[in-house]
Amino acid sequence: MAAATVPAYILSTLWAKPGYLLNIIGAASGIVQCFCFVVLLTLVRPILTEIKRTFTSPSFVLLIIALSGFGLKLLLQLVSAFPAIAQMAYELRPIVIAYLHLVLVGVITSFLLVWYLEEKVIANTVPKRNIYLYLYLTAFFGMETCLVLTPWWNVTSESIFLSASEFTFVFSGLLCLSFFLIFLSTFSKPDENHLLD
Repeated sequence: MAAATVPAYILSTLWAKPGYLLNIIGAASGIVQCFCFVVLLTLVRPILTEIKRTFTSPSFVLLIIALSGFGLKLLLQLVSAFPAIAQMAYELRPIVIAYLHLVLVGVITSFLLVWYLEEKVIANTVPKRNIYLYLYLTAFFGMETCLVLTPWWNVTSESIFLSASEFTFVFSGLLCLSFFLIFLSTFSKPDENHLLD
């Protein structure tokens, strides 16, 4: 998977129509990465119960989201090897932003939050900590939905009183709020009732 990352860079240049040979190389690297992801899943599956038992519930949910987002990223990379899809992605900027948002927030940030939770950087005993984390997930999924639907918003959402950009702004604010609350939770005192349990 790591080796295939180098030729997979070509997939980010296909909007410039560099030639079908590079499309083929990009597609081949995408296929290799998707195959490696399937192998990774087969390695994880036998120990899934142990992982679920070892990690806290919020951490496990975030791990599943990070893993799912990573798989979707690889699939989208592979699909982008088709010239028509590459051109569409180039012309529809919100789709590109949604892809970057998926990788940076859905995969990387979710995984880092798991690490912070398990290393006790974010205290497990802070009241309402789970609410902050689920607020983060709500904002993430809301932003993704708005970004993906932006090009077709007027067609699919005529009765909605806010535009796609306004909804995206709202979810961006919620995302910032969730991170601020999570950050503050690192300085909070443990919940005494939780400790007694």
